[in-house]
Amino acid sequence: FTINALYADPVTLELFDWFGGLEDLSAHRVRFIGDARERIREDHLRILRYFRFQARFGAKLDPEAESACAELAPMLKGLSRERVGWELLNLLALPDPSGTLARMRDLGVLREILPESGRTEIDALR
Repeated sequence: FTINALYADPVTLELFDWFGGLEDLSAHRVRFIGDARERIREDHLRILRYFRFQARFGAKLDPEAESACAELAPMLKGLSRERVGWELLNLLALPDPSGTLARMRDLGVLREILPESGRTEIDALR
């Protein structure tokens, strides 16, 4: 993600932002670096990380990212339950994850990792 690709020189403390991460942070936007589908195919966990980062830092939705996450959500089944669980617990620990979880449900992402979750269960978080 652009906001996760900021680098600082440990000696000079000069900040390097090759992908526009600072601008995205200011705009409350979470974007993949380059093609979202390609990034997700490299590491399927990025789907869940996108939603966690979006819940924490974002306000503006990225249509390309949302579409890629929805389309490639079945790839989540290939991840270990521990990795999925860790990401989900970190998302749930945020101040108000209910809107993000509802969007994950609506996009079909949540069904891949928590098939028993439905509207009633997610609405109970609000």
